[in-house]
This record gives sequence, structure tokens and C-alpha cells, in this order.
Amino acid sequence: MLKSLSISLLFLLCGPVWAACSGSSPTWTAANATRAEVAACVTAASSGDTINVPSGTSTWASDIELPNNKDLAIIGATSVSCTGTPGTTGYSCSATDNTVLTCAGTCFVFDNTRTQRVSGFTMTVVSGSRLVDNTGPATGKYFRLDHNHLIGAESFTQLWIGAGNSGGHAQGVADNNLVEDCAFRPIGTFYQWDEGTGAEQHVLWAQQPAFGGGDARVFIESNHFKHDAGGIQSSDSNYGGRYVYRFNLVDSGFHNSEVHGMQGENRGSQHTEIYENVITTTTGCSGGTTNFRGGTGVIWGNYQAVACSYGIDFTIDRSEYDEGAGNFGTVKECGVGGADGDSPTGVDQKVGGQNSWRCRDQIGTWYDATEWQHTPSFGSWDQVQHPVYVWSNLTGASAMDVNVNTQGDIENKIIVDREFYCDAGFAGGCNNGVRVGTLANIPGTCTTGQAYWVTDRGKWRKDTSAGAADGVLYRCSPDNTWSAYYIPYQYPHEWVDGDDQPSDMTFGDSSGTAGRLAIFLANWAWFALAGLLGGIMYAATSDRPRAAFASAAARIRARVRQRRNPGDVQRPA
Repeated sequence: MLKSLSISLLFLLCGPVWAACSGSSPTWTAANATRAEVAACVTAASSGDTINVPSGTSTWASDIELPNNKDLAIIGATSVSCTGTPGTTGYSCSATDNTVLTCAGTCFVFDNTRTQRVSGFTMTVVSGSRLVDNTGPATGKYFRLDHNHLIGAESFTQLWIGAGNSGGHAQGVADNNLVEDCAFRPIGTFYQWDEGTGAEQHVLWAQQPAFGGGDARVFIESNHFKHDAGGIQSSDSNYGGRYVYRFNLVDSGFHNSEVHGMQGENRGSQHTEIYENVITTTTGCSGGTTNFRGGTGVIWGNYQAVACSYGIDFTIDRSEYDEGAGNFGTVKECGVGGADGDSPTGVDQKVGGQNSWRCRDQIGTWYDATEWQHTPSFGSWDQVQHPVYVWSNLTGASAMDVNVNTQGDIENKIIVDREFYCDAGFAGGCNNGVRVGTLANIPGTCTTGQAYWVTDRGKWRKDTSAGAADGVLYRCSPDNTWSAYYIPYQYPHEWVDGDDQPSDMTFGDSSGTAGRLAIFLANWAWFALAGLLGGIMYAATSDRPRAAFASAAARIRARVRQRRNPGDVQRPA
């Protein structure tokens, strides 16, 4: 199992060190930024407390592993200021480095069984270290890493966010950080194929993560990435990992939101949503928006200034057949042609004449209908399919390219309108797989699986006008009807701003909450006006008050009926 580079020394910190932490519950202040002083406050604090760390510079030989019995907030003096609108080229973050740590690992290790926050630090961190771990399920708890300046000590510094053998996925948010040469790597579990019970990854894959859900996954939002070193990704995932990468900026060097498939004998990423990100790099860039290799999700609304290496790339590791023997262990390759030979029965679906398609955990796979096993023998293939939807991605002013790897017959295993649907950018044609427009312009007929991003419905952004729709994805059902299908989770996440405003698919529709409220207010105004008119008419025509009032009321009721059935919310046949 992946381990951090050091062991917490919390229990060795006692005696005179304790006295250096000033304050009392709920607020403590460390004497300085040294590891010993900060750890003393962690030991002294009670659950729910805040620990303030002053300006200063310190080198830590080991991380502080936050305890599994305390909700804590640890706040340094570094200031990270983000300006502009997230998801646009005008967004950026800058840092004033006041509390500066150089660590042998990640400085702090969150325990995801508790709600814990680390904010306001400048941290130089080392690759391969745990940032989030847990000793049990994260029920109702989450981590938050925000407003930090994170600096990778190596050319490719990965910050691992995962779980142990609890059967639960890590959950939390990394937001409003300035990140240099670092990648967040949300994974399902730290346990590999041959560790623990051997079932940790299978347990996660047997769960059904909701599209647009807000828990049991990691949110990476509103960060500013600067990648000066080669080969740096901003995000990466595998082992049953799930993450949402949204409203981030990358303005230099290599970029990629990596999504691993089944690689070696370990399971692939399960669910990924990548949207409204901006890559402004124009020189010396490489990579692309995403290298998507497993599971399902959505990719939409992303922008890159120039093509770099690619835009959106789909592939299957176990069907590329350009790796040496032994790289995929007992599961072998998916299909005939590689050095390891085809997979054993139970690993892949092996539809007749399809070169072992569908491959386990490949693109377009949602979850295991029954929990799989690989020991003492392979269980049967039983996976539920769900395509990836791709729309409104741009390279400059043109549609971003969507590419399917052609090695090892992959182009016959990842097929448009089956494993993925798109609106533009695919050389083979997207066939109206996804379209964009207002609800009034939605096609009257459709093919099962096609989607339509409705621009004038749905409310999920708290940073846009209260009266403006933010979009919702409709999908065509087998009975040739459209229905609301996917809406992004509220942004910013309530773990960021504490403001829980659930996404509303019906916003802009008279049947929805917002529509009903608007109609109620309109009706109230008209009835108030009716009362006023009735009073005036009564005074002016006192010999016929009842008739005058009845006439005015009739006109008002007609107006109300019209407002209850506005023509702009009618769906096409």
C-alpha cells in the first residue's frame, strides 16, 4: 500500500512543547511555524477548534497526520487572492508567502473520517506522499484544502488523495489554490490489487456514483495551475477514483487531466467530470485537456488557447499492445495482439467477433452490477454501461479535437454514439450526438442516447445572476422523448462557501421551484392590482359596485390563467 514518507511524531510532542501553544478552545495560536509548535496545538485542540499559525519559515522532517477524532481548521498567514471569473481567461490567483513550509511529504495528512481544513500556507511538497487518508468511511465529513500556495519539489509532484479499506471514497474539495508543478491525484483506495483483502477496489466499483453528485468524490475547483516542469498533470485518478475538475486555470507548461483505465491488474477510474476549465498556455505547451482512459463522466465547456499535443484523447491501456510481456499480469491484454495474449474468462465481456470488447472498466462503463472478484478465481463480467458526453469544448475559436487511439483495434472498442457522444471535433463525425440550444429549439424527434444541453433551464451556479439559467443536459429516451438528465453540482461547492443551494433542474420551467415562485409573485401582484382597481371602481360607480368589481376580477383571472400557462415553456411534440 502507498505510504507517506514519514510517520507522525505527535505522541512524542509533550512537556514543555505543550506550553508553547497559546489560547484555549475554540481558538489556538502556535508560537511559530515549526512542526513541533503546530503539532503541539493539534494535540491541545478539541474537535471543532481553529489553530492559527503565524508568519515564518520552517523545514519539516515529517508530516503532521491530523487525528481521526478531531474536526480541525489550521490557518496560516499566507494570502492567496483569486480575481476574475472562474472558468474564463480573466481568472488568476496570486500569493503573498508569509507562512512558508518545506516538507518531506505533504506537510499535513487529512483524516477523511473528520472535517478538516488547511488554509493559508506556502508549502513545498514531495511527490508520492499522502495528502488525504482515512481510517473509516467519510460519512458526512470532508476535507478542504484552500487558499494555499503549493509548490512541487520535483518535476512531477503528485499529491495522493485516497482511502484505506473502509469501502468509502475520499470526499472533499481543493479550491482557490495557486499550484506550481503539482498534481492532485484522487484515487479510490491506497490498497493495490494484492494488498489488504484484495477487494478494496472492487467494493468501490460496485457502488453507483451519481452524475452531478456532490459526495463520495473529490472536487478540484477554482485553482490556478502553473506547470514549468515537463510531464506535469493537474489531476490524475485510478483504483476506482472519482473526481470533478472544474473552473480551473492552467497558464503555463504541460497540462492534462488524466483518467486512468485498468492498468496492470489494478482497476481504472470510475467517474470523472471535467468542465469549464481554461488553458491559456500558448508557447512551450504540451498535453491537452484530458487523456480519458476509463469509466464514464462528462467533458464540456473547456477551452485551450492552442492545440498543444491534443484536445480530448480516448484510449484503452490494455488494448494498445505496445508494452512488453508481464505489464498486465494475470488480467493480460484485452484482445488478441499484445505480448501477454488475450485476457482470461471473466476479466472482459468478450462479445463474439469484437476482439474481447467490452474491456473491463473501459470508457463507457459506469459500475459493476455485482461485486467482482479476482481471487481465488475471476468472477464473471457484469458491468453497467453509460457513455461519456462531450460538448462545447474549444481550441481557440474552433471545436476541440476528439481523438480515439487506433492501436490494437481500439477504434472498434470505443465507438461514437455508443461509448461516447459528442457535438463536434471527432474526425469520424459526431452525428448530432450532443446539441446545444434553448428548450424551444430542442428537436421534435431524437435517437436514444442523444443529448441536448438546454441553455435556458437549470440553476446550479451561485456566482451568476439569480435570474439566469446555467444549463441542464437533456437525454433522449427509447420512447423518443427528451427528459432532464444531468445537472452539475452546485458551484461553488457548499464545502467552500457553506451555502447549500441544491442544483435545480426545473429552473426556468413553470413546473419547477423557481417557476412556481415567479408565478406566485406575479399572481400576487395581479390580485393586489385587482383589489386596488375594484376599490377605485367602487368609489367611482357606487351604484354598480358589484358589477364593476366582477368585470375587473374577470379580466385579472384571465391574465392569471395566461401566466400559469406561458407559451415559452411548452415542450415540442
